[in-house]
Amino acid sequence: AGIAHVLQIAADPAGIGDVLDHLFYQAAQQGAVAVQGRLDPRFLQVLSDKYCVMHRRGPWFLLKARRAELLRSFESGDAVFSRLDGEWALGF
Repeated sequence: AGIAHVLQIAADPAGIGDVLDHLFYQAAQQGAVAVQGRLDPRFLQVLSDKYCVMHRRGPWFLLKARRAELLRSFESGDAVFSRLDGEWALGF
């Protein structure tokens, strides 16, 4: 009866609905009453269509790079940070 924490979801935009359905099903089978994780802006519409509740509380991050192409890769969605890339896994 707890919350399932999602570390990362990777899917082709055309298949994200099926991936989310499977995620929600597996979480429910394990006894979760909610699923929590970071939002990938590319999947905002499909999450909304599935009646997901979203909020703008942290964690936020600041990205700075001297090479503009690195920044562009994050802006375009070609590169992402998952919860495993930061301090989340350290349990502060």
